[in-house]
Amino acid sequence: STTFQFFEVLPLHTRALFAYLYRRKVNLEIAKQFLQEAHYSFLPRNDGKYLFALAYANDLGGYELRSKSYKGGTSPKGITTHLGRENAATVVFEGFMDMLSWVTMTGGVKHNIVVMNSTVNKEATVEALQSVSGTIYLCLDNDDSGNEATAFVQNVLPSAIDYRNHFAGYKDVNEYLMHR
Repeated sequence: STTFQFFEVLPLHTRALFAYLYRRKVNLEIAKQFLQEAHYSFLPRNDGKYLFALAYANDLGGYELRSKSYKGGTSPKGITTHLGRENAATVVFEGFMDMLSWVTMTGGVKHNIVVMNSTVNKEATVEALQSVSGTIYLCLDNDDSGNEATAFVQNVLPSAIDYRNHFAGYKDVNEYLMHR
């Protein structure tokens, strides 16, 4: 995994990150409910300069990091769950940008949410889903890893519904949102 010489997490405030979310059509008020920003550096420096990215915390204390020019994260790697809504369906996403796109499209948080943060976390995802009641919708990517992860979850939880036909023709929920 990547070693950061400098890493701190702050409330979301950098204009370039707001611009990045805006370009991806994500509602900024919704984004602020889920995201912070990370300031980081891969090299030791004392000039006060650093890189910055959106920071999305996982349940183990690590972060997924995204900016226009960087896609990475910190250890430990894990899923992020937003559970506890009574009588609500649970929607599963590969990444937080798809989750934010969904919440933007549905006009706020109306479902329980599980974000895999990577299809390598499919076992942890299934474990989390085994404890939820109600309908499970899988909104993973329309690609090979999305197909594989969807099949993996449905193998263990056959009632989980593959919802990707609603985004057919697009790689993922965010691409759908950007082009609709």
